[in-house]
Amino acid sequence: MKINVKKIGIRKIIQLIAALPLTIMLINNFSYSATILVIIAAICGSFYCGYLCPFGLLQELSSAVGKKLKIKKKTIPDKLDKILRLLRYVLFVLVTFFSIGFISSLLKFDARSNLFLILTGKPAKIIMFVSILGFAALSLFYNKIFCKYFCIQGAKYGLASYLRLFTIKRDANSCINCKRCDKACDMNIKISTCNKTVNSLNCINCFECIKNCPKKNTLTYGMVEGKARNIKIACSLGVLLMFFCINQYRQQTNIKSEEAVVKEETTAPKKEEADNSVYYVGNSAGYKGNIKVKVGVSDGKITKVSVLEQQDDWDYYSKAKKGVINEILEKQSTDVDVVSGATYSSKGIIGAVKDALENKVVAE
Repeated sequence: MKINVKKIGIRKIIQLIAALPLTIMLINNFSYSATILVIIAAICGSFYCGYLCPFGLLQELSSAVGKKLKIKKKTIPDKLDKILRLLRYVLFVLVTFFSIGFISSLLKFDARSNLFLILTGKPAKIIMFVSILGFAALSLFYNKIFCKYFCIQGAKYGLASYLRLFTIKRDANSCINCKRCDKACDMNIKISTCNKTVNSLNCINCFECIKNCPKKNTLTYGMVEGKARNIKIACSLGVLLMFFCINQYRQQTNIKSEEAVVKEETTAPKKEEADNSVYYVGNSAGYKGNIKVKVGVSDGKITKVSVLEQQDDWDYYSKAKKGVINEILEKQSTDVDVVSGATYSSKGIIGAVKDALENKVVAE
């Protein structure tokens, strides 16, 4: 069986092979993934949305099924479309700035993580699953309706790409106004009316417009030209500097917080009675990696819980640690509630304590 690469498109192949595993890796195992993707968007445009987003791929596959079933695509009226396009930016602001505190969210600048912190518990997961299926079904009739109107990740990368240095360029002199580019664009951008460059915040760099343009070199992708180039170079460097400073600030804040906790624990007055506890170690997954704990047990009672290793953001971890460990010691059970706003770190600590108590691996 031969695969027609040209017919399928290199973008689809990249999505099918890399989208889901790469996204999981970036979200779970690479703490600076959000920053890197924003920087890429600020310089080159929103490649994540066009090439790596698994939900974008799901909508495209659903849309392809619709074409096979000969379902005619519907369009939203222009006036309503303009209003609805603002919705994802409103959602982005609400989720980013009001979910876990203004300053913390601004520095983290990861609306997806904040949304996950809001949507916790089994009912929310069911709602999310139903929503995914619902938008996939809508994609049979509408092109990327979630991406255009509801995606907070797309809003983030779209805003970051506003002053991008590399973009799609249009030569109005060679354009024959066939509007094939407009029809090819799943984000419904009126490319045929763009003057020199496509500056839409909704552009996801799928390059379907370039692929479908019948006139060679009328639509191209490259560096902006003229006076705008210097301005955008300066803006791109500014974005790089801003995120470098933010990361340095966060690192220093985390180090100082951790040092303060260590100092507090080491200088705390020791109890006079001997510690007859047996200590076990346990592991479980936190939000960004493994959480390892040491649990002290004496006469069937939990006497102490210490976190040995963790990779979550300090703000969430410290909040979870204080609330969860105190409740475990008080209730003498791992059947405790998670801390609101630090769900994944809470579950990681609870799971690690449970692992230690069940497997009884003695600490060295």
